[in-house]
Amino acid sequence: MWSNTNEMKYSTKWHMYLLDVEYVRKSLGLDFVAKEKSLAKAQDKMYQISRTIYSYIYNHTRQVRHVEYHLAMEEELRPLIQEILEWQCRYEYESDALLLAMQLGVNPLNGITLNMNDLRGARVISKQAEDLMITNGLLYAGRYMGSRRESEFDYTEMGY
Repeated sequence: MWSNTNEMKYSTKWHMYLLDVEYVRKSLGLDFVAKEKSLAKAQDKMYQISRTIYSYIYNHTRQVRHVEYHLAMEEELRPLIQEILEWQCRYEYESDALLLAMQLGVNPLNGITLNMNDLRGARVISKQAEDLMITNGLLYAGRYMGSRRESEFDYTEMGY
């Protein structure tokens, strides 16, 4: 069953873990409230970071609900998810990768365009976070044996 800690909370609305802004400030020394100029924007940045990681994982599978369920419910995955999110926070704090990913990729002075994959692809993901996902099998593109069909995953019935 998913659970909340002082370090991260599970959002039943978004079906993913989000790091706590105050935990990130105290433990990692990354003050997103000061950087973003408000608590609401800092909390939204935690959402964006989690969404980036979860989307990256989901982009590597055809069984999104199966993976989503295990990320939410498997207790042994929580420390891994937390570490991945922490690495992504460090990366985002230092590089503003999400801001770069939101750019159009067109130089208004000369009309030259950048490859969108260069802006929105793997550069948005921390190398350490990606390594953790690869090493721990979170970027598995195959089929999970014995899993339910995607249509059988019901949030209410399954308790997440």
